[in-house]
Amino acid sequence: MQKFKLIAAIMCIQIIIITMLAKILYLEQTIKIVLGLSVLLLIAEGLIAYYEICRNPDARWYKLLAAYRAQRHDFHNHLQIIYGMIQLKKYDRAISYINNIKTIDSVYERICHLENQALVCNLLEAVNLFRKFEIDVTIEAVENVNINRISSADLIKKANAIISRLNESNGPKKVRIVLNKTRAEFCLFNENSFTA
Repeated sequence: MQKFKLIAAIMCIQIIIITMLAKILYLEQTIKIVLGLSVLLLIAEGLIAYYEICRNPDARWYKLLAAYRAQRHDFHNHLQIIYGMIQLKKYDRAISYINNIKTIDSVYERICHLENQALVCNLLEAVNLFRKFEIDVTIEAVENVNINRISSADLIKKANAIISRLNESNGPKKVRIVLNKTRAEFCLFNENSFTA
């Protein structure tokens, strides 16, 4: 978002300079050249802004959109499974399945209530990555945690390392993410913890 603000500020400054040059220079040839170059620069900056905002997979909004798509896909799958259980009159299994969904949804609810946008994006991406490999995830926050001090830069790299380690082991695959005062810590089920 900072790059977008910078590009918008540069474009505004260019527009001011163009209007000042148009008032100062009355030569028709010079005005055409200046305006032509300025229009080319504006188009180039617009393309750069488009690339930074729409095409950059590291942009926060892209991560949020990917998380939304994954949740929407899961939601439709859950509805189909519940619908099938109800059709087969397996009401106890449907209720158990719904309770399981509530547990899964509590993780997303905790993440979405955080105030640090970068941390929210990276945690959503990490949780979706864990879920993709069928790893159960829970999230805890210690008391008096300062969300804005938690670094989220390497969360995905650490999550990938944990996934490869869990894929090599047998047994239940569970990860607990603990938000401490200055970092997010990944705790594996029955193993030592990793810090991120």
